Amino acid sequence: MKKLLTVSAALLFLSAVTQAQSVIHGTIKDGSSGRAYLSYDVKQEEVKDSAEIKNGKFLFTIKSSGTNLYHLNVAGTQAYRSLMLEKNGKATVESPDHNLEKAVITGGPAQKDWTAFDGALQTLFPVANSLNALYDSSRKANGGKVDSLTAAAVTAGFHGLDLKGDSIVQHYITTKHNTVLEAYLVNRFHTGPGKDKEAKEWYDKMGPVAKTSLYGETIQAFLATAAKTSEGKKAPVFSMKDVNGKTVSLADFKGKYVLIDFWASWCGPCRAENPNVVKAYEAYKDKGFTILGVSLDDNAEKWKAAIAKDHLTWTHISDLSGWKNPAVKLYGVSSVPTNFLVDPTGKIVAKNLRGEALQQKLKEIL
Repeated sequence: MKKLLTVSAALLFLSAVTQAQSVIHGTIKDGSSGRAYLSYDVKQEEVKDSAEIKNGKFLFTIKSSGTNLYHLNVAGTQAYRSLMLEKNGKATVESPDHNLEKAVITGGPAQKDWTAFDGALQTLFPVANSLNALYDSSRKANGGKVDSLTAAAVTAGFHGLDLKGDSIVQHYITTKHNTVLEAYLVNRFHTGPGKDKEAKEWYDKMGPVAKTSLYGETIQAFLATAAKTSEGKKAPVFSMKDVNGKTVSLADFKGKYVLIDFWASWCGPCRAENPNVVKAYEAYKDKGFTILGVSLDDNAEKWKAAIAKDHLTWTHISDLSGWKNPAVKLYGVSSVPTNFLVDPTGKIVAKNLRGEALQQKLKEIL
């Protein structure tokens, strides 16, 4: 009997550990009601939640597996605030009204780090607002056009802000070594298309706390996928249905150079790049080159309309699941446009070729 009680107690303890919960207590001091919304990522999948605001109070209880960044906003306002909360952690949000811009957020060590970093970034916003106002003023004064001097000044101003922003990020990566904030910043700013070596260098400098955090694990996954899709590696094979519902496989293109082009109808930079891709296709389609378009759309009509409007006459496939597309995970795609050039034997020979770089590469090999 004693053994059974001991086992039972152990199971209860394990249950409590596995059901770890983080809590966010919110107060809207004007006592108003409504609804609060929370969003966050778990293994690169967005999770959304909401809570009723009653007599100015709301509560979120979250099953968490580690320190994470949460985004909070209130119905009827566009402003949102972010907070960093530990596993089993508690945070309080106190705002004078529904607009969370003036909310005071308190929590554990991770939130203190986030408050410092976020506060440093906020100092750049007034300058950005002034530049936008200058741009709009010039446009209104010149019948919808911006004069060249103002355009140059605004461009230079935003370039300066980018440099300051980069400096702030690097400062906090360095000064908050071996924290979750360090891992978050490396993951946010030093991973993505073409950043394989960069991410590896930053990851190697991270301490054990940062490496074993949720963001450290995300960086590990990025590096593992990047290694599988680096130049010289066999391109992972996948299959999907085309615009007519026919299943198409990457293996179908063996014997040709094929550009695997990840894009979407809603992606502005993709649509801007499409004329260059069309130019490359027309120049080399009769010389052993083709394109396999992989869309991150979730709307078939918009996907097909964009194909027609941009004159994309090559093979297009999609499962219409957006970022959940299995090929996206297989190739570690974190932004679009992203592409991979595969040779006739199925090996990746280049990545992220855009603009003139795509034309030059194809001219070199074909």
